[in-house]
Amino acid sequence: MAKFYHQTKSDRWKEIQREGVLWGRPHFWYGLEDSYRYTYLSPVPFYDDDAFDILLEVEYEPTGIRGIDNFRFNPPEGEYCWQFSVFDPIPLDRVRVVDPVSLPPKEELIAASKKLKPKGSERGSRP
Repeated sequence: MAKFYHQTKSDRWKEIQREGVLWGRPHFWYGLEDSYRYTYLSPVPFYDDDAFDILLEVEYEPTGIRGIDNFRFNPPEGEYCWQFSVFDPIPLDRVRVVDPVSLPPKEELIAASKKLKPKGSERGSRP
């Protein structure tokens, strides 16, 4: 399993714990509510937004399969998959609150995200 990150707020973290899974609430676009739930994950722990006060580390195996997640394997040179959506609930035994001071430098995390390959793929092509 790879490590990814999710930012949230203290009150939302309490709701997540009550529900027992990390699974985003329905989102709103142009005033319309999505009919499904999803959670944003990032290989890089962005922790510079004052709106969020909790950083979660999430163990997750990305698939790149539509309907499960939209992780982008093998991004073009100079790019990395900085954020993706997971459409299934993530059990809390794969989630922990982290202290951002304990994390590796951002550059190391970006380099690690570029090396992610689909499970069962020898050449790292999309499943």
